[in-house]
Amino acid sequence: MSEDAKLWLIKSIENEFADPLFEDENQDKKVSIYTKSYEEYKTDAISIDYDGGMTEEAFKKKWDGKYDTKYAGIGTGFLISGQDWVKISITNCTLKSDLSTDSTMVFDVMIEDKEAKAKYKRDIKVIKSGDSFLIDDILEYL
Repeated sequence: MSEDAKLWLIKSIENEFADPLFEDENQDKKVSIYTKSYEEYKTDAISIDYDGGMTEEAFKKKWDGKYDTKYAGIGTGFLISGQDWVKISITNCTLKSDLSTDSTMVFDVMIEDKEAKAKYKRDIKVIKSGDSFLIDDILEYL
């Protein structure tokens, strides 16, 4: 199952960044690759200290215990911290067996944009969801 999850994760991340203009036009039809909980958590992290967003203290109070808020990527987008990218690819995706179970897998992932000279090291938690998988947490390292 971990090999299936790995292949799904690589394909899903690369597809997320494949054609940003096309995604915007079809946002309503797009199937999320994230759990609802992670999507809400990351949306909160992005909006900290923006108009209508929560404070960092309120964010930590709400999410500590479920997620490690130290690695939330506060103020940055989903998966990568850069706002602009050229071509995103996965250059490493390795199962961290010490953190994985039958239904939850954690992968050490390197997301890279060679043309923009950017690398993003992430630990990504993937859970089994029906016949597929969903991302349930991303630890973002600088």
